Amino acid sequence: MKTSAAIKSATALAHAKTEKTLIYQIKHIQTERQYGKLLSCLYAFYAPVEQLFEPWVKPVLADYDERRKSNRLLQDLQIVGVTTPPTWYRRLPAINNLFAALGCFYVLEGSVLGGVIIKKIIQEQCKQLPENAFDFFSGYDQQNGMQWKKFLEQFDSLLDDTAKQSAAITAANDCFKQFEANINDYYAWEDN
Repeated sequence: MKTSAAIKSATALAHAKTEKTLIYQIKHIQTERQYGKLLSCLYAFYAPVEQLFEPWVKPVLADYDERRKSNRLLQDLQIVGVTTPPTWYRRLPAINNLFAALGCFYVLEGSVLGGVIIKKIIQEQCKQLPENAFDFFSGYDQQNGMQWKKFLEQFDSLLDDTAKQSAAITAANDCFKQFEANINDYYAWEDN
């Protein structure tokens, strides 16, 4: 079984739990400030996780720089008036080798697929947001499917045995778990 199929199956529960937690917050966005809060929450997780896996992933993925998400989040934050990016985060996944790094990268890269749907939900709830405040959720625009397929081809070629697969799956599950915990912690902290 290809790693991409194995990891999708093995992380389905953790993915669903994280998605449910995130969607709960998304459905409550009514103002630009609330959208900025969501972007801040995402940035506070994505930026440090990217820093953790970059030394491992950048050398093996030729298009890594184009796939970074924290820069897009930072741009969206600035558009909605959040000039100081958050540095708040508490829980990060354990990344100590290339295979764990790729498992975490899989989680963050996969967020592109749901971004278009999330963008539509937020735009319907908060019509005053400018179109250019959705760089992160727009992903690769019309190229989302193609870019995902391209990533999975690289992913599968790099994780070509069961030990590598296992390390990636463990890290991806940990990444989802830490992401969900950070969302909950961030909103609890912000609300106090």
